[in-house]
Amino acid sequence: CLNNKKLFRRIREVIGKSMVSTDPIVRIAATASLSDMAELDLLRDVEGIVSWIQGRLNDEESTVTYFALSALRYLVQNEELDFDLVVRVLEKRLAIDLGTVEDFLGWDVLTLESLVELLGEGGLEDDEDSQDEDEDEEGGPEPTVKTVKAVSLLIELALKITSHAFCSAAFECLCREM
Repeated sequence: CLNNKKLFRRIREVIGKSMVSTDPIVRIAATASLSDMAELDLLRDVEGIVSWIQGRLNDEESTVTYFALSALRYLVQNEELDFDLVVRVLEKRLAIDLGTVEDFLGWDVLTLESLVELLGEGGLEDDEDSQDEDEDEEGGPEPTVKTVKAVSLLIELALKITSHAFCSAAFECLCREM
């Protein structure tokens, strides 16, 4: 057990140093490793790790941002982080508003994919007092405000992307007929 603690301490040190490397390949590898560890629910004491992930949300390399968002998704999925808190941090760090679909239309496809997956995790109200009443009357706990905003954004994005794809396909067909 003592050897495992030393090993994980070394891994943590190496990943931490790699997260701030000037080499984008090293940052990708470090962020992907964190994402994989989060997916397998191997991360504990996430408070120290979250700051590394936050630091990579604005990385110039979209693959790093993809893995940073994926790591957050898995930490939410494994209940290591609260969905609403993660969304608030994203809104602040990325200077985005979940209510404004235009904020996301220019995003890199890989980064947008990871954000969509994260937003799909959503969250439910944890209020113990009202939970019993809600379950009896409405069939379950209510989604949080951030979850409602996330779902609304996902729907708007789907409609915009579908509309854009439809318009592009229609334009191609029109050009072929001319």
